[in-house]
Amino acid sequence: MKDKLIVTDLDGTLLNATHEVSDFNYYWIKKFQENNGLFTFATGRMNESVMQFITLLHIDFPVITYNGAQIYCPRENKVIYNKRLTTSEEFIDFMQESMSFAEIAVFYNEQVFTMNKGRLVQEMEQKERIQTQPITIKQIPKEVTKIIFMSNDTSKLTIIEQGVSKQFSNSEFIYSEPNYLEILPKETSKGNALKEIKRRYPLQDLYTVSFGNNLNDISLLDEADIGIAVKNSNPELFNIADHVSNYTNNESIVGNYILELFQATK
Repeated sequence: MKDKLIVTDLDGTLLNATHEVSDFNYYWIKKFQENNGLFTFATGRMNESVMQFITLLHIDFPVITYNGAQIYCPRENKVIYNKRLTTSEEFIDFMQESMSFAEIAVFYNEQVFTMNKGRLVQEMEQKERIQTQPITIKQIPKEVTKIIFMSNDTSKLTIIEQGVSKQFSNSEFIYSEPNYLEILPKETSKGNALKEIKRRYPLQDLYTVSFGNNLNDISLLDEADIGIAVKNSNPELFNIADHVSNYTNNESIVGNYILELFQATK
């Protein structure tokens, strides 16, 4: 397995419905690593939220976080790649207007802040095991890592998306969940971050396999040698993935792929 690198999304892909790594996934990832395979993940989560999985899976290879805005190296215990989003006065005014119909989370300096904590922010805290801090609109820093607009009314998020695309050319936007619209620094994506890792490390001879389930994983699947969509992915991934798995995230898609690799080498 020494010629392979596996890069997987976390929520909805490697993690099951309770946001945990199944015993089956754990066993086969460990087996893959013991046979010199490289394993890591690419997630929209912040670094604090992924430390539990880095520790559990003994990952020392660089990890993509914040949907590609950062790359964290466990071996060096530091961020080795970092992009920032500039928050102009116009952008702040836009956020203030949006607070009437969307909850907002602002990620900055390894912390997450919110001006209007509601049920969706609370659910994010529970899922990612993080704690948001209160902030006023005037306290938002000039540069942040990313911003999430949250609403169960997708028509409201469409309005925000249209506003961002028309007014703020220094940003990217992506849906990481159906009710999460993320605003990221320009040219930020999981795929671009994976490209940066390939540039920094001698990976030219490695065969890269990626797994994903949502729209923020499209660039990740595109950048890998083979991109695999979870069976219960957002349907848009089925059109761009090289392969659609027969397994869902609750059926240990990653572990089953590794098992098939070992079976194929016998």
